[in-house]
Amino acid sequence: MRVPEVIEKVVRRLESEGFRVSRREFVEGLSGIRHFFDVVVEDTKSGRRAAITVVERLGFEHVMAMLAARIDARIPHLVFAGSVDEGVDEILKGSGVSVVNLGSALLAVTSPEGEEELVNAIVRAVREAVGRG
Repeated sequence: MRVPEVIEKVVRRLESEGFRVSRREFVEGLSGIRHFFDVVVEDTKSGRRAAITVVERLGFEHVMAMLAARIDARIPHLVFAGSVDEGVDEILKGSGVSVVNLGSALLAVTSPEGEEELVNAIVRAVREAVGRG
């Protein structure tokens, strides 16, 4: 199972729970710049949103763009990655970007039950980001 497949299952679960989910969404920042996110999740009850970026590998070359988007768009930002270069998650975490390294978790999933546990954990993280945790 790959990162995009896991995220697709998460998106379907969030939609079934009543969240508004937009794929390939642009969010306008305070500067007027439109920032691209793979998924934007909105709690229809509170109106709170969270942005999700999905990458196979998260490296230092991604840091500046992610920090700029997080600061300008002013919504919680979660990054799901198949692998993360050492130290990148700490830099982003300090600015309010949550990084979830799915690499070892994906390797550990060997059954449908394990896959379900992984999806549940990610859904909990997204719920928390929009204040419905």
